[in-house]
Amino acid sequence: MLVDTIEITTTLVSSISNAQGVSIVPVDVDIFGNFIKLTVQNTKKYAGMLNYPVLCVLLKEFNVGLSVTLTSSDSRMDEKSDNQKAKPDKKFEVRIAVYGIEKEKLVIANLLSDAELFLQHPTNAECGRHRKYVNPHYLLRPGTNMPRLEQLPLMAGARSSIQPEKSDEVELARLSRIFDCAEPEVSEALVTTEPSPRLRSTLMR
Repeated sequence: MLVDTIEITTTLVSSISNAQGVSIVPVDVDIFGNFIKLTVQNTKKYAGMLNYPVLCVLLKEFNVGLSVTLTSSDSRMDEKSDNQKAKPDKKFEVRIAVYGIEKEKLVIANLLSDAELFLQHPTNAECGRHRKYVNPHYLLRPGTNMPRLEQLPLMAGARSSIQPEKSDEVELARLSRIFDCAEPEVSEALVTTEPSPRLRSTLMR
């Protein structure tokens, strides 16, 4: 699942809303040079362009399909001068589910990471019940298998499509308080483990 944001005039978009009031717009994709062209499925109206040449390569050279939706819960008005009418805009989050065959997953993962694109976890609805979920960018311990989507702690569906910046500030403040409490005198007093007698070199303090 790749995530980006795009700003679209609301008159171009025919959307539906879920129980949380989030607008969901299914879109079709077409290759337009090195760009991905987005078209609203219901109205066939132009919805925007994404400058991701690597996605064009995947669609042309690999057995890959993309399922794209626009989601938004944040509407606003563009700032205009007093003698101009405000133009209604809505900021949409572009969510791209990448489908393919498992034997190509490592090559696809390398291409995406080389382009600084990294797969996130989708929601259950975006993945589909009958599809096996595999994320080659998800770090697994040797000998372990990919966990089920509902078992993953960082599911995209567990967060709002647009989060307030204050949540990050609160988390940073909490971490800062933890580090402030770790005074040198206290931390040194807690270290009671002696080095193993099998060590042949002197350890740093």
